[in-house]
Amino acid sequence: MKENSKSYYPVLEDVSDYAEMEKQCQALAKNTVLWILPWNAVSLNEADAYDEAYLAHVKTIFSIAERYSLQILLTPELTLFSLPSWVMQELNRVKLNEESIRFECPYQSKNETDQACLFTFFLALFFLGKELFPDIKHGGENIHDFLQEQCIFAMKHAARRLKKNTSI
Repeated sequence: MKENSKSYYPVLEDVSDYAEMEKQCQALAKNTVLWILPWNAVSLNEADAYDEAYLAHVKTIFSIAERYSLQILLTPELTLFSLPSWVMQELNRVKLNEESIRFECPYQSKNETDQACLFTFFLALFFLGKELFPDIKHGGENIHDFLQEQCIFAMKHAARRLKKNTSI
């Protein structure tokens, strides 16, 4: 467990040793903890494919937390390091294949595939894709809609798998 400087809630650390998780839960002085659910931990190497083993692991951790009467504040993570590999591949495909893209990376990198630039490009597509890049499509669908739907589908899938845990 670590104290999150940006949050009032302590963050449960993901450990494979459930006995260590028991120790974390026992040591808590608060009754609510934060669990960050990365998109890439839920979604596998392609859209609409989910990591059921990871979700079962999280479900076990939440069951341990329930035994200690801990409430879990579950939040999705959308950072450079939480993007599924297939999203990064899609970003590279779009960036390299679309001649109409005029995207200036705000960083001082000369490398077009620099990770920070790709993440900034992802944010532009994810939040402003319809406005900034209306012609970029994935399977005939606007890239903005596609990326948002895939992220929402992954989190909904996780919610269905974890819904029986009463501590969430």
